[in-house]
Amino acid sequence: MMKHLSSADMVRGPRNRTIPILGIIPIPGEEKQRVFVVLPMLRAFNSPPFHCRREFADAFQQILEGIHFMHEHNIVHGDACTSNFMMDATGVCPRSFHIPYPHSYNGVYHVLHERPRCLVAPVSYYIIDFETTRHFPAGRNDARATAMKCQIKNSPEFLCSPPLHNPFCLDVYNVGATFF
Repeated sequence: MMKHLSSADMVRGPRNRTIPILGIIPIPGEEKQRVFVVLPMLRAFNSPPFHCRREFADAFQQILEGIHFMHEHNIVHGDACTSNFMMDATGVCPRSFHIPYPHSYNGVYHVLHERPRCLVAPVSYYIIDFETTRHFPAGRNDARATAMKCQIKNSPEFLCSPPLHNPFCLDVYNVGATFF
């Protein structure tokens, strides 16, 4: 699904907020045709914390646009939550950041030079992690799913037993719950 969302046709969509694939490196001798996927270096969408309402609104709008884009193509993310929303922190962290030590730019000194998003706009936000993503060719209205492995478990879709629900509605609920 990640490869499909990064295809030439899909990338042309200005509202496609899924993480772009920069390259694919096949692993020789792998039985299951595994590959290394080269992706941009991104940071959690809410780190550093939002400085003002405009920053928050911009992040929310971009993530909603991305989910809407996926839904227009009858694709459900399935786990739209905090850990699956990222940002390009190029302007926010001008000296970059160290992935295992996100409060450091080099992994040695615990000082991260941050700039408010509103001063370096535009900041791009992306949706990642497509292991629970599913395509519903018949469309959104008739889509039904059970046992989605999403991280937000208090949605109304999980209240009935068995939890048979429209996964498109679950995506929208989860984005709202994340930003709430």
